[in-house]
Amino acid sequence: MSGNFTQRGETSIINKWEKAELALENGIDLVIELPTIYSISSAENFSNGAIKILNSLKIVDYLSCGIETDNPENLIEISEILSNEAEEFKTILKNELQTGITYPQALEKSITKYTRKKL
Repeated sequence: MSGNFTQRGETSIINKWEKAELALENGIDLVIELPTIYSISSAENFSNGAIKILNSLKIVDYLSCGIETDNPENLIEISEILSNEAEEFKTILKNELQTGITYPQALEKSITKYTRKKL
């Protein structure tokens, strides 16, 4: 889990020691702090850093995570868009970024425009 900062770079309302204690009290066997460089980074870097650490430990057989949607098929569609980055998608994203909004906002708008529907 992230330490004293959230993925969006904000200070966590609970310090890392309290978070770890709460996790252990609720049945977690092991708590590993994700280094700040990964924890305040983009979702891709956040997950990449976490997976690298878990792979290096050679003790993890399964990985699961929560999602904030009732339609997981959308996540598969989004992952395919981001993995392939078609020229049309890149153009839409570039145009959105030129409006001055943040990268996450531009990405969300671009995916929505590219898929022609609200995800």
